Amino acid sequence: MTKQPWKQYSKDSLPSGLAYPVGRDLIQHELSLAGASVTSLSFSRPDLHSGDSVLDIYWSGDVPRRVADVIPQDGFLLMTLMAIPSAEKRAIGDELRDRWIAAAANWIAAVADRGDAWRSMEHRWLLRRTPDRLSLIEA
Repeated sequence: MTKQPWKQYSKDSLPSGLAYPVGRDLIQHELSLAGASVTSLSFSRPDLHSGDSVLDIYWSGDVPRRVADVIPQDGFLLMTLMAIPSAEKRAIGDELRDRWIAAAANWIAAVADRGDAWRSMEHRWLLRRTPDRLSLIEA
């Protein structure tokens, strides 16, 4: 059995009209190819705060010593794939497969090689839906 490139995994059940644009196997494949792992992979239904987010990767920055035993040595990386309207699944799924999942996995893999100053702060790699494509916000 292949080791999962995440420590925790969750998947929300979805109501009719919503779908996940890609599956867990693709994410697992691209993370493994990049030599990357995350603390948590979540497939989530949208809420008031997610807006038009499709893929959200969050790096926590320095972890206080009081939680260092709980957080793995390879960092505190959260990866969340949001459900989207079912009618958009094919177009968004194709764009994720063709471009973005591999780019996300490479960003995650590069976290380990970033300097202490970068790693000490919070960072986010966020894909959002726009009318004609996905757009990336890095903060």
